[in-house]
Amino acid sequence: MKCCENCFVDRYLKKRIRSDGKIGDCEFCASKSIYTINPFELYENFAELLELYEPVEEGEHYDRGMNKEAIDVGDSLPQAIQDDWGDIFNYDKLDLYNQQCDLLDEIRIGSGHYDYKCPPAPSNELWASKDKSLFHVSEEEQWSGFCQHIKYDRRFILKPKGLTPIADPKDWLPLLLPVLEMPLSAGSIIYRARINPKEGIPKPLEPELMNAPLPNKTRSGRINALGIPVLYTALEKATAISEVCPEKGAYVTVATLHIKSFVRLADLTSVPRIPSPFACEGEKLSTVIRQNALLSCLDHALSIPIRKDDSDIEYVPTQYLAEVIKNANYDGILYASSLFTGGKNIALFEPSVVRIEPNTELFRVTNVSCSFELQK
Repeated sequence: MKCCENCFVDRYLKKRIRSDGKIGDCEFCASKSIYTINPFELYENFAELLELYEPVEEGEHYDRGMNKEAIDVGDSLPQAIQDDWGDIFNYDKLDLYNQQCDLLDEIRIGSGHYDYKCPPAPSNELWASKDKSLFHVSEEEQWSGFCQHIKYDRRFILKPKGLTPIADPKDWLPLLLPVLEMPLSAGSIIYRARINPKEGIPKPLEPELMNAPLPNKTRSGRINALGIPVLYTALEKATAISEVCPEKGAYVTVATLHIKSFVRLADLTSVPRIPSPFACEGEKLSTVIRQNALLSCLDHALSIPIRKDDSDIEYVPTQYLAEVIKNANYDGILYASSLFTGGKNIALFEPSVVRIEPNTELFRVTNVSCSFELQK
């Protein structure tokens, strides 16, 4: 049987069929005089995607003791893939529970890539992604594993086993940075805030006090190690003020900073969604998924407010990744603010890239909101 480019909406699969197929009639969607291919020839495209799914089993994906059934976590294999990745098959051309399952079986089973003593389950049975397993390691657990490893096991030369199971970021992160790059041209404006001393008459702090601290006065932060100054700024005044965590009634000075020359930022707020499970040339799909998850966790970790009782060792994971970004010749990092909705922060590795306007501004904090959630 032959399938065709009209059976799919994924552009990578359509391109593969146009490249290697021949004009003919499709036996799945009934399209005529179109590029067709034997389904089993697409197995190499689907192999890594299929590795992410498995038939639903009690004790592995659900527990009847917790009032769960297979149908609660499983679906046909095409639907399970659709739920995670969006459209792969052409729903206008192929019926979900019949033709899509038949086509996927031809791709999987027709290829012969399985143990004949244990034939694979049909696509129309209940399947689930492996991340729905009761024993799956979540993104947060992967990040936690990385943090534990670099804080308490290996500080400078990391081992994949401790990263559950991702490789040392210095080996792969620089390759991903070009898609995260955000340029700031000369003259771009950013902001920096500092809380004024409580004593004395409120007035704006002098511009020279709004730069990064000197090395001998630089404490550890989420991006900088002890003694290494980094300039923490924001794209918006409100974000800059929020990031210093002022109390109600406090006075805060805000300085306007001008970028003196072109800078390159690693924008962690725009970690790209993997466009297609068939787009990861040269990299295992599961590896790319874990790398994207770690970058998203890094953005979140940088946005968490620093607490006064935080130990310096808590900053080591984010400092390490920031050092990798700095070593790749980036000038700073753009990351989300958790203290001002929609706000963005910028940490510049070299404070001298900015010029501080001589006229700083003084603000009085009139209100501080608080939200909370029950921890179970």
